[in-house]
Formats: sequence, C-alpha cells, structure tokens
Amino acid sequence: MAEESLAIAVVLTALVLVAFAWMVKSTRKMQKKGEQRAREISERTLKLERHASLLDQGVRELKTGAEKKADQGYVEKRINGLIGLVKTRTD
Repeated sequence: MAEESLAIAVVLTALVLVAFAWMVKSTRKMQKKGEQRAREISERTLKLERHASLLDQGVRELKTGAEKKADQGYVEKRINGLIGLVKTRTD
C-alpha cells in the first residue's frame, strides 16, 4: 500500500511538473507574441504619423497657395475695376 501511495505521489508530482512546464512555456510564447505585436503597432503608428505629417504639410501648402490665389484674384478685380473707372472717366 505504501508503495502504491508512493507511486501515485510520484506520478502526480510528475504531472504537476509537466503542467507547470507547459504553463511556463505557454506564458513565454504569449509574451513573445505580445512583444512582437507591440513592435508592429509601434511601427505602424510611426508610419501613420509620418503620413499624417506629410498630409498636414500638403494641406498647409495648398492653403497658402489658395490664399495667394485669392489675393491675386482680389488684386485683379481691383485693377479691372480701376481700369473700368478710368475708361468711363476718359469717355
């Protein structure tokens, strides 16, 4: 009976050790996957930030160009108006 109890205890101890080793291995594997995904997310975030920065720069350039065109259009209208005024006064 004592031998059977000892054998059962050894088998149970071995099962506990195997389960513990499997748990440690699974935890480490999940940790590595988590670190890899964190790196991927970080890389994607940097790419998106760079892209957003380029888009922001493009928007600023378009806005500046539009402001210059608006100013140019205003100046052209004023010049045309003045030319029209001069023509009506000379007639």
